[in-house]
Amino acid sequence: MPVILEGKLNISHVNTLQQPDQELNFTAQLHMNKIVNTIYANGALKHSTGSDNFSSLLTLNFKLRLSDFGIVVPEGWSDEITIQIYHAMLKTE
Repeated sequence: MPVILEGKLNISHVNTLQQPDQELNFTAQLHMNKIVNTIYANGALKHSTGSDNFSSLLTLNFKLRLSDFGIVVPEGWSDEITIQIYHAMLKTE
């Protein structure tokens, strides 16, 4: 089944040509295993001056408990996992 993360960053827009690095907060709905929960993530938007391929890198990090989504892990395993999302914004011609 697909996992869907939908929400909005706490910034109005992203300027991919020139922008100072920014710390971000992200509130979203995470749809997984037919269960929907609200998650809160921290992240950063970093402008890249040394890359020929991308202009900015967006990162988001959050923790979640698998049991909140009806997922049972084997005994001795941690129920909490850390999710890290990286999104490169490509340069336009």
